[in-house]
Amino acid sequence: MSPDITLESIRAYRDYHDKLYWSPPDFHRDLDEHITGQDEAKRIASTVLYNHLEGRPSVTLFHGNTGCGKTELWRVLQKDFHMIYIFDSSTMSAEGWSGSNKLSSLLRQVKPEWRRNAILVFDEFDKLITPRYASGGGGWNTSLLLQEQLLKMCDHDILYFGAERESPAFSLNCEGVSVVFLGAFSSLKKQKAEQKQAIGFSASIRQENTANALTIQDIIDFGLIPELAGRIMRIVQMDDLTIQDYIQIGTNEVKRLEEMYKKPIQCDPSILVMLARMAIKEGLGARFIKHKLRIMVEDTTQYYDPLADSITLTYQHEGALPYESMRCTPAPVT
Repeated sequence: MSPDITLESIRAYRDYHDKLYWSPPDFHRDLDEHITGQDEAKRIASTVLYNHLEGRPSVTLFHGNTGCGKTELWRVLQKDFHMIYIFDSSTMSAEGWSGSNKLSSLLRQVKPEWRRNAILVFDEFDKLITPRYASGGGGWNTSLLLQEQLLKMCDHDILYFGAERESPAFSLNCEGVSVVFLGAFSSLKKQKAEQKQAIGFSASIRQENTANALTIQDIIDFGLIPELAGRIMRIVQMDDLTIQDYIQIGTNEVKRLEEMYKKPIQCDPSILVMLARMAIKEGLGARFIKHKLRIMVEDTTQYYDPLADSITLTYQHEGALPYESMRCTPAPVT
């Protein structure tokens, strides 16, 4: 294989990877099996992936409240498409400044054969563009320096990086690179909601939807440099998950755990309702529900009765916090 994967080699790869022949609706249907709700976000992510495979790179911003599935959307796609790399950009530091999480350090993780045709996903992007002033740095806003580096990437330019300790210098041709930014922008949305309330915006539902919707100017006012804002081709607002969505996520996770442990699992519906309410109230997201259900099943299979033919999950409130008082008990062996 050549050092760089070209569009021709990607198309040749299709000979043994059927999903590379898929259309956007095919990708969408595949995402439907793993992601609850978020039809618009799934449609656009499917289109971004399809266009990328066809040699049309793009720059897209997805925003939504914590736990809505922004990162999970791209994790699901990443399982089949290894040119997708997801980075936590909340602690990124600019080149030439202290810190190990520089852009060059992240890009060194991309396999050389994918560097010219990668999809680079920057999670927690709202934290990256929040103004940050380095101590002893003469008042420099390091966020601006980071954004200027990302600007060259979004311009599909060539990036050059010097040697780092034991890592040699390298360059990255971004001609075929797609960039995806993910962020919650919680403080910005809170600020917008407070402003609407201050001027007497009375319709609460409409107020909430308006506060969640962000314009490119909102994000520029938040800290995004106009030059980088001009490269973002589309802003995608992800929906907040409803209690029904969370219950469905829990139901799907129980089915997944049944397949993993090869045992039927009887789950008290009140457990899913309580977990869904906690996820919404505390902003814990879908991962909280999956994590708690997995722990409950592990307790049963590894502690209470590893030999049980089936698993029963029950809810027992003992005065503690609801999610701390959930206990699981094994079903009788039949």
